[in-house]
Amino acid sequence: MIWLTGSQGMLGRLVAAELTAAGLPLHATDREVDLTDHRALAAGAPPEAPAWVINCAAYTAVDRAESEREAAWALNCDAVAHLARYCSTVGARMVHISTDYVFDGQRPHGEGYHEAAPVNPQSVYGRSKAAGEGALREELAAHLIIRTAWLYAEHGHNFLLTMLRLLAQRQELTVVNDQHGCPTYARDLAGAIVQLISCLEPPTGTVHFTNAGVTTWYDYACRIQRSALELGLLPAARTIAPVSSDQYPTAAQRPACSVLECRRIREQYAITPRAWQQALDDCLARLAAASNISPGR
Repeated sequence: MIWLTGSQGMLGRLVAAELTAAGLPLHATDREVDLTDHRALAAGAPPEAPAWVINCAAYTAVDRAESEREAAWALNCDAVAHLARYCSTVGARMVHISTDYVFDGQRPHGEGYHEAAPVNPQSVYGRSKAAGEGALREELAAHLIIRTAWLYAEHGHNFLLTMLRLLAQRQELTVVNDQHGCPTYARDLAGAIVQLISCLEPPTGTVHFTNAGVTTWYDYACRIQRSALELGLLPAARTIAPVSSDQYPTAAQRPACSVLECRRIREQYAITPRAWQQALDDCLARLAAASNISPGR
């Protein structure tokens, strides 16, 4: 039995689909179980003790977290600690999803963060996620933390869908071009999670998973438009203008370069992430198919 929390979120929906496709028994919960309350958490747990808990529940509103610190901390730290204690009690292992925002982003362009690099979050969101990692390590030895970055899918709230919407509505957009990272298709991450928990030797510690390559938000947006036009998802090309982060201020400070080194997951678990461009094109093709759009239309 696997208990999946956050099952209706962007990543959780895809993890649920991957688990079901793999024939793994699943107990899926979402907001109906308040993970920030240990009594409610226990009441919402599966009747049969799970072998794994996969925690996809998170507070991910990065800018809003600056003014909603308690809410971010409750879900990204306190809930993680409650889940870890539950796992310790019933003998379950736990997978927890974390983020590149635990790093300060000050590494030179092209140098990725490895799993043991010191964390130094610069936002409330990042600090709450780093605190959640720490709580899990303290409460449960049988854990796996998976850090990822720039997550998107064909559903939910994410940069890809925001760009498609704005490109359909506006004549011109501005997108920052001095923040470097790697877009990650949540479907690929979901597949990696199921591969990891299916290993003969259960993985522990921390691993990084993103799609392969490095880009900026601006170049990512340009690639979205180019591929979406080819698939008929957009009516016409729009102007996308690059701007610096100083020209596009946000409530939360973003890492300037948050590239994650994914060597451990490749070398120890034989999981090789595909290029971010290939993954993006796959996601857009799925969107076009769902919209009954023929390529090139």
